[in-house]
Amino acid sequence: MEISLSAGRHGGVRVGVANDAPLNAVEASGLSLKVGDGGALEASFDRLVLRLLRVRAGSLSLSIVGATFSGVAARLAAASADRSWEVLGFGIDELRLEGVELALAAGSHPAPVASGPWKLDALRRLEGQLHAFITDAHWVVDAEVSVPIAQGRVDFNRVVVEHIGPNSSMGISKQSIHVDAPNLRRTDLFAFTAPTVPGASFEKRGGFGRVSDRGSLDLPAFIQGVLDAGDPAAIGRVASHQIRGSIDRTRLSGELRLGDGALGAARGHVVLDGQALGKNRVSLSAAVLGERLVMRMPLLAASAAAFELLGRAGSTGALSAKLEVHATADRDPALALTIDELRVRQVSFGET
Repeated sequence: MEISLSAGRHGGVRVGVANDAPLNAVEASGLSLKVGDGGALEASFDRLVLRLLRVRAGSLSLSIVGATFSGVAARLAAASADRSWEVLGFGIDELRLEGVELALAAGSHPAPVASGPWKLDALRRLEGQLHAFITDAHWVVDAEVSVPIAQGRVDFNRVVVEHIGPNSSMGISKQSIHVDAPNLRRTDLFAFTAPTVPGASFEKRGGFGRVSDRGSLDLPAFIQGVLDAGDPAAIGRVASHQIRGSIDRTRLSGELRLGDGALGAARGHVVLDGQALGKNRVSLSAAVLGERLVMRMPLLAASAAAFELLGRAGSTGALSAKLEVHATADRDPALALTIDELRVRQVSFGET
């Protein structure tokens, strides 16, 4: 079955049937129905299982092999003649989803995140390292770049650019993030277009004008600046066509550990938990960075989450998942998320 979502007349979420394909299986136990205040239908289930469920909302498509709801209580507006109904609110003791696939079509953009301050606490304790291998880098033949991240910050004094002969150095100035070759020739990688760069501590020079401190970049502050601007180009851009071509010859890998705390927007975020126990590790890989980037999280663990659906807020308790994300350039889908299994406790939405 494929369903559609839209805003309801009573402030809830209107759910309609987009096609007549039947569900593979529906299992329900402990069903109770009654008419509540204002004529709303109040339904409760001890357990509800749905199979082969599909949801489409604009350029986003979602398919779920199996969805199991335990301890469900929902309020529904009266069904209309077009076989749709409006969900005014629901509460779920536990939700388990299996075989989840979420896809965003190429050339499209998801709906904007709810307004409000960004929550990037989990990035302030980000730890790990990125490795990039650039074939036939134009400043030196082949280059391997190692970028350590500690407490959410990149210290360019610790970044290593290895190649044949003496190594080069990477740094950050008011003009750009750049590479300085041993002959002091500077190559800009990312040129800044904004008068101020959030989170940046620029290079400093000592005697004879030589660089004594290559600067650093606070990632949470920089990312928040980009998000607030609404367009990365407002902060900066790839410095040249030559550098853009190098991206298509770059192999990337990385291992990161997200910190504890909120990650997302005010009305759409997760509160990550368990860094000390090895949870919320992220692996990044790209055979060709300009074509496909893959992110894997063997165990996403959060103590709580908040979400927004068609303008209405919801919340959850603890959740866990194993997920994988593929981001591609100029291909369909542009973004693909797969989740083997997602478990969520205490889901609440709207009027319950």
